[in-house]
Amino acid sequence: MSSTQQALFWTKCLFCITYIEYPWIHKNCELCCPTCGKLFNAEECQDDVLIQMTEQEEKLAKLEQKLTENDEEILRLKDHSQKLLVKVKKFKERKKKLEEEKECVEKKFNDILS
Repeated sequence: MSSTQQALFWTKCLFCITYIEYPWIHKNCELCCPTCGKLFNAEECQDDVLIQMTEQEEKLAKLEQKLTENDEEILRLKDHSQKLLVKVKKFKERKKKLEEEKECVEKKFNDILS
């Protein structure tokens, strides 16, 4: 372990269950929780609690990454949808123009035949 790792320990506020890392010098001292403001005795947490915390943090980070990826995909799909809507509008305009031209040609053809 490095000297930095040895000089720190994890504790938790028993009132709001916030986990906090403090310098070793504060172990077993009465500290003020930065979250709820209440005083608590800074006892070192057991390793299994820290492992669970780390696992939960990793799961949360993965979920946040998925959300970011999903947000990016949603934006990509919105952009694609907008482009498709523009193409559909142009297609409808072109179809209408072709139908008008067809009517005009049919009318001229019928005029010729008459």
